Amino acid sequence: MCLSILQGDFQRAFFYNPMLFLMLPLLVFYFIRQAVNYIRGVKWQMSKWESVVWKVLVVVLIIFGVVRNLPGMQSLLPR
Repeated sequence: MCLSILQGDFQRAFFYNPMLFLMLPLLVFYFIRQAVNYIRGVKWQMSKWESVVWKVLVVVLIIFGVVRNLPGMQSLLPR
């Protein structure tokens, strides 16, 4: 997926891992915000709702990874 994104082939990247591809903008935003806070010297702690959101995203990614490997779910596998 990462190689496809670097090559500009976003359609193929989506088919490799649709769930992670859809979460990618959120991840990029989060890491850019963390980098800016680090550069500014701002000590930042994750709020309760952000912690809940990240835990839900991790659980969704794990469930998607398991479901896509179950028999009969070939449509979720990379093409």
